[in-house]
Amino acid sequence: MPAARDGDVVVVGTDGLFDNVHDWQLERAVRMGTNLGFSPKNMADIIAGIAYGISKDKWACTPFGMGYMKVHGLARRGGKKDDITVIVAHIVSKGS
Repeated sequence: MPAARDGDVVVVGTDGLFDNVHDWQLERAVRMGTNLGFSPKNMADIIAGIAYGISKDKWACTPFGMGYMKVHGLARRGGKKDDITVIVAHIVSKGS
């Protein structure tokens, strides 16, 4: 993993986040939140909401479903109901 730099945004979450939200969706949410000046808490709440919405969508194409297909050769559509925890942090250098 590369070292974090000033201005980076770090997202940490449980499998309830990463089983339901694709990397590109997460990156898009972080970029939009950053551009709009959202606080880390606001961004975490929004990202958790996205994951929760997808977890309840019975037709969603999820990272979990794609992994299931690779392993078992069977399609698994829909979100994965699970606990969802999201922490967002903005990296700030000591001098800032």
